[in-house]
Amino acid sequence: EYRFLLDGQLRPLAISGWFREWWPRFFQQLDFAAAAPVASVEVAGVWGQSRLSTVFVAGDVPKPVIRGAALDRVRTRLFIRPAFIDGLEIFATQGDGLARGTFTHVGHPQTNARLRTDLDLVSNVPLATAARIVGASGEKIFGQFASATPPDVKLKARFDGPDAPGGEHQTRDLQVATH
Repeated sequence: EYRFLLDGQLRPLAISGWFREWWPRFFQQLDFAAAAPVASVEVAGVWGQSRLSTVFVAGDVPKPVIRGAALDRVRTRLFIRPAFIDGLEIFATQGDGLARGTFTHVGHPQTNARLRTDLDLVSNVPLATAARIVGASGEKIFGQFASATPPDVKLKARFDGPDAPGGEHQTRDLQVATH
């Protein structure tokens, strides 16, 4: 059994060798070129048995780029296991806009293919920014709307992947208010 407690600045891709392919696959979506996140990390498990590994990450980073969307700041708390990421807290700012919420991503235990992603977000960042962060599904959701100023958005969504029981499916509860 092992347990590492790390505190300082973190470059997640630099420690990819500690994990299997799921780690770099997740963190390749994030660009921390402007500054490394200030982070506290706990990694615990059993050597040689990655399914027993757990990772808790608390991070704060200025000027990150998430899926191509440039932000001013992001703060997050994550619980990570192989093929499972629970975004316990996500807080992001862009200009006067703020986005906060949670997400859960569940992958197939052997292939890591997406089985399910759940989102619960509240935001008043520009729609184009929100769409990029959510990904291709976000482009479909937010691409239907346009407003002169960023609207207040509440989104609860579930995206089941092709390998999910019951196949690919999406459910969304979207509220958009603008002045």
